[in-house]
Amino acid sequence: GCIQIGIGFESGSERILNYLKQGFVTVEDNKRAIHLCRRHKMKLFGNFIIGTPGEKQSDLELTRKFIFENKIDDAAVFILMPFPGTELWRRCLKEGIISEGENDWEKWDLLSQNFSICKSISKEELVQFMNSINKYFYYKHCDINIKYKLFKDYCIDSFQKLSKKFTESLVDSGNMKN
Repeated sequence: GCIQIGIGFESGSERILNYLKQGFVTVEDNKRAIHLCRRHKMKLFGNFIIGTPGEKQSDLELTRKFIFENKIDDAAVFILMPFPGTELWRRCLKEGIISEGENDWEKWDLLSQNFSICKSISKEELVQFMNSINKYFYYKHCDINIKYKLFKDYCIDSFQKLSKKFTESLVDSGNMKN
């Protein structure tokens, strides 16, 4: 009964995958996983990470290309966070990307985008890229019936209630004749 699988593809860039997965996964491996899922009629939810140390705009574009050329059904993009105590944390310490004192847990939040270890792309550019992909998939999968219901509930019904109250207040004040 499984109809969807989530895969941490992480990146469409071989160079970035080598950094993140230390050579254990390639772009071709990820494409084979997609092929297997398609063969078994499973939808794909792809997770991607941006903001790896040394990542370039060209790496981001390879990720964008990977997502859309492989027709990923749904995707989420996050900025890389080397949480304290993880292998990535230790690597970043060893490479001098972060210091031992940078263990303020207030920074380590996937949703706030208040910290980045990528020095080659600005945090604002990373957030813009992340938001563009995430918004695309959010709106792509937002059912038109849900959109209409939200619009109807919040706009049309409210307008009808307000106009009824307005009309009643005019009648009550004598400014409108029956």
